[in-house]
Amino acid sequence: MPVGGIILLAAAALVFLGFAHRILDRMHLTDGQAIVILILMAVLSLVNVTVSRANPRVILNIGGIVVPIGLVIYVLVRATAAEKARSLLTAVATGAVLYGISKIFDFEEGQQIIAPLYLWGLIAGVLAYIGTRSRRTAFVTGILGVVALDIANLIEVIVRGLPTTVYFGGAGVFDSVVVAGIVSAVLAEGFGEVAERIGGAQHELEEHPEIEPEFNDTRQEDDRSGRLGNVVELRHRDENGGGRDE
Repeated sequence: MPVGGIILLAAAALVFLGFAHRILDRMHLTDGQAIVILILMAVLSLVNVTVSRANPRVILNIGGIVVPIGLVIYVLVRATAAEKARSLLTAVATGAVLYGISKIFDFEEGQQIIAPLYLWGLIAGVLAYIGTRSRRTAFVTGILGVVALDIANLIEVIVRGLPTTVYFGGAGVFDSVVVAGIVSAVLAEGFGEVAERIGGAQHELEEHPEIEPEFNDTRQEDDRSGRLGNVVELRHRDENGGGRDE
């Protein structure tokens, strides 16, 4: 099974089992709405729309690009101004990084461990989380980062006048756009949960600084008690030993 298919099935399983509730809640989605979106992505992946027949030819996959972009708009509308600005700036930076990687490294078919289609999604997901540190905007940034890469490739093709076809979301629900969105959201939730736990423990120590001193005092008291016990035991042995010598 393709990597994208595995990720999609994993996402659906998390939704069904209720483990994705917190992620969906931050995106203002219910479990039912999330399932409908996943189904739409899968079904509409079979639909391609040609938006330009000139050179270059441009084709959009409904399930791979249109549905995810619609979800991005839905989330952005409900985001704060700061979240919107951070998402868009990080998306542009992510697209630039992906474009640079695509030019530096030669991704020949059969010569890499993971297909570039999924590699872009994974890299975009990681960069999206690093750049936003937000559960809500990481999803948006991951998707827009890959879209920015596709737009950069389209501009290059137009400038160079290459006779080719440019696909947006060409692999449908298995496209790097979808992979990037899911990966970034999962990373943001996972790291965010860990950060909250660490931050909560640190906050507890800051609010109650006496916890650590009490522990140290108790340990010191135990050490003193232990030493006193050893002294008493030695004296007892000396007394018994002296009686036997007599």
